[in-house]
Amino acid sequence: MCDENIFKDTHSMREFTLCLVELTRIFGFDGWLLNIENRVDNIQVLKEFVPLLSEMLHRENSGSLVIWYDSVTEAGELLWQNELNDKNKYFFDCCDGIFLNYSWNEQNLMKSAEEAKHRNLDVYVGIDVFGRNFFGGGMFNTYKAIEVATRCNLSMAIFAPGWTHETLGKVDLYFETFYNRDSAFWSSLWPYLYTHPLNNYFTTNFYIGLDKPTTTAHRSPAPQVENARIFGSAKHQKSV
Repeated sequence: MCDENIFKDTHSMREFTLCLVELTRIFGFDGWLLNIENRVDNIQVLKEFVPLLSEMLHRENSGSLVIWYDSVTEAGELLWQNELNDKNKYFFDCCDGIFLNYSWNEQNLMKSAEEAKHRNLDVYVGIDVFGRNFFGGGMFNTYKAIEVATRCNLSMAIFAPGWTHETLGKVDLYFETFYNRDSAFWSSLWPYLYTHPLNNYFTTNFYIGLDKPTTTAHRSPAPQVENARIFGSAKHQKSV
């Protein structure tokens, strides 16, 4: 599809780029994640596309982002690198960042940080919460991978945090089980995220949108969320 349509020639690519920019403007998107999961034969057109999209989006909205996913190399091959190196750095250099594939090790991240130089926080380490061929196994051990990414002073891209919900069976205490799992999961990541819980607590009572498949609002008591941690922010790392 890429070679036959989008990257068939420069004209087709430019028309596609204009459409992406217009969609961003109309719907207020933050930007685009460019994840191309197939070989690209017309690689020169792709290499023109990434900087063109970045330039046009930034002209429309200076705060927009174009992130390249670590899949296709500069030679047009579908070959995941799991690090920033000379095979994918061209794309990193002409957009706002790179989202690394998930099968990395600590050495990959150290090399990526060295390659990125002052743009280290524009390298987003892929974090697969399901733990598929992933450092530390993911799930409730996801914090182990995030600890390494933080130690290498890189940002992170947390994929599929819905694992805490999606892997639940049909149980009577569905909400309570999910809430406990989700709280335990995010609590383990707090020390490494750019938002951190403060020491103060507060009590609140509101409906968070999780309940039985059907409910009558005026008859069903809203699930309570109590003793939630307040979050503050610190600008030292990014996550998506």
